[in-house]
Amino acid sequence: MAKHRISLKPGDFKKLHAKLKKLEVADPSLKIGNTLPSNFLIANAVADDQTDTPEIRTKRIILHIAGNFTTKPETMGDEIDLTINLLYRSDEYTLLQMRLDALVKEFKASASISSSEATGCSTVGDCTALVDEKIK
Repeated sequence: MAKHRISLKPGDFKKLHAKLKKLEVADPSLKIGNTLPSNFLIANAVADDQTDTPEIRTKRIILHIAGNFTTKPETMGDEIDLTINLLYRSDEYTLLQMRLDALVKEFKASASISSSEATGCSTVGDCTALVDEKIK
């Protein structure tokens, strides 16, 4: 399968994500494999954030999965509860696992994050601590 690269400005990415969410409400059967198109977009998006710390990148991943593209990750408190404030569905935790796993592999190829480790994260701080632990 051919791979293609599409570059979007942050505002356009947010608009595309919002439109996909509306399509999913209109037609819940709309899927790419077993994945909702908006989640597929998030899972396959690559932010140009290589110069940011792992903590900031982890927080950005969480925000993007939650559909929040405007909050600056450095303003996110570690005490924020994921299930109450950000991630509501199991597929969002699947995305969290996929994105955090890819992140830790950038720093340490042998590192990985399992589904149970990702779902074991209750707060934003749990996620950042997990990533830090894996890349040491």
